[in-house]
Amino acid sequence: MSNATVTTPRRPGRIPVLHRILAVVVVVLVALVAALFTGIIVSTLGETMLASVCAGGGAFIATGGFGMAIATYLTPAASS
Repeated sequence: MSNATVTTPRRPGRIPVLHRILAVVVVVLVALVAALFTGIIVSTLGETMLASVCAGGGAFIATGGFGMAIATYLTPAASS
């Protein structure tokens, strides 16, 4: 028996793409939770349904925008 190690070939550039996809998914989920929380709080404070939806939408856009900016800065660039 030989002690030869078997190595699997790696595809260059594959891992950063997966990190970017994961970062986008996480940002969208966090933005959805922030929007839901904001909508519920505004509705609980006695505002109209339209105000609650607008506040939730604004929270989604703001959280998603800031999250995407941070994710773009933190995730490594994909090599071509």
